[in-house]
Amino acid sequence: MIPAYLVIFITGWRVAAVKNGNPSRLTFLRVSGYIILILLIALGWLLPMLLPVFSLPASSGDYSVGTRMIYHQSDRDEIITEDPDDKREFTYKIWYPSDADISRLKAEKYIDKGSRSDFATKYGLLGSALNYLDSVSTYAYENVEVAKGPFPVLIFSHGYGSKATGYYSLLTELASQGYIIVNMNHTYESLGTTFPDGRIKYFDYQFQQKISADSWGVMQPLVDAFANDRTYEERHPI
Repeated sequence: MIPAYLVIFITGWRVAAVKNGNPSRLTFLRVSGYIILILLIALGWLLPMLLPVFSLPASSGDYSVGTRMIYHQSDRDEIITEDPDDKREFTYKIWYPSDADISRLKAEKYIDKGSRSDFATKYGLLGSALNYLDSVSTYAYENVEVAKGPFPVLIFSHGYGSKATGYYSLLTELASQGYIIVNMNHTYESLGTTFPDGRIKYFDYQFQQKISADSWGVMQPLVDAFANDRTYEERHPI
């Protein structure tokens, strides 16, 4: 926001400096300057509220938290796309406890480019509108050493149309308590998947429309069963 605040300051200074004979006279230039200044102040106040640089809670466990990205190319057909040669591929983010000295290390950035840009697009924002999230401080560190275990392993699968990084604080906290979490990102079913070579795969809205085309037709018999007060034995097969 520093450039915005600087523009507000310069505009206010120039408006105050405009003099045309009588300093108290409201000229067109001065009135226009006041209007622009008010709009800039309103934007400078509103933008941080709409797009806040929020604070993530610090992890409370005994361990520091490390992360590592793993890419997996399978030999399974990718059924979501129309390309017959497309094979299912994933990225996994592994969260784990670490004993590394993090005092001089820089924490990782919050949310990868793919998840960030598709989330912005979903809500009608420019892809770069969420770049300010680089200013959010995290408590996880890439590729630091794993603490001596053993540790229990959790498989974490995000919801359809969501994204793995949406649960950032929860997974950081779990890892600090001594858990290893395999955090998988579902390609084409999450808001964005970033691969190691820089490719980004976004949520496939055409596939969503395809699989949900007759969703109400599937639900209607169940709705009718409850509406007609059928017994559990009659409803169960439906």
